[in-house]
Amino acid sequence: MLNALSIGLLSLVPGILWVWYFVRHDRHREPTAMLARAFVAGMIAVVPAALLERPLYPFFSDEQSVRVMGLLAIGLIEEGVKLSAVYVAVFHSEHFDEPIDGIVYAVSAALGFAVVENAVYTLAFGRQVALMRAVITSLAHASFAGVFGMYLGWYKARTARARDVFKGFLLAAGLHATYDLLVSRPRLSAWPALLLLYAVYRYVLSRLQRAGL
Repeated sequence: MLNALSIGLLSLVPGILWVWYFVRHDRHREPTAMLARAFVAGMIAVVPAALLERPLYPFFSDEQSVRVMGLLAIGLIEEGVKLSAVYVAVFHSEHFDEPIDGIVYAVSAALGFAVVENAVYTLAFGRQVALMRAVITSLAHASFAGVFGMYLGWYKARTARARDVFKGFLLAAGLHATYDLLVSRPRLSAWPALLLLYAVYRYVLSRLQRAGL
């Protein structure tokens, strides 16, 4: 039986390592305090996500409804609260001064969100899910948030409009929902979901690397 400290460490340490992995590509490093602010905002964002998702649970009565609700709701809610966390916590900061910062802060917030979500799942299902969620699920949250973060960074740099951020959000939510739908169907191989995740991750990482040259 895992105690609270073990669950916390199993969730928090991988999340911090993922933040380091992504932000090290930023040529002009963001202040640690600002990264922490985005990270904590992402952790807090789990609360409104849970409150918004709870009324939907009665509709998850069969496989078809799970797919539909996953497509229409979960991706929208989770990417929405992560985007809101970034906007409230760091968007207006003087340190958010480059397009790449949108990705950096979005990834940080998403990994904070993933830490809390992973802890909840580990508490419910034990350490057998901890490693998978620490690696795969955390990467998924970071990658999908990186998509809307890219658009948010362009908006802050005045090279995109608010409606472009909304498009980026819908794209991130759609990718998130598609991934969830693929992994929720046990009769399907995991490869389609993993290939989708890898493609999004490589794209987000390439944007970071290109900006860091």
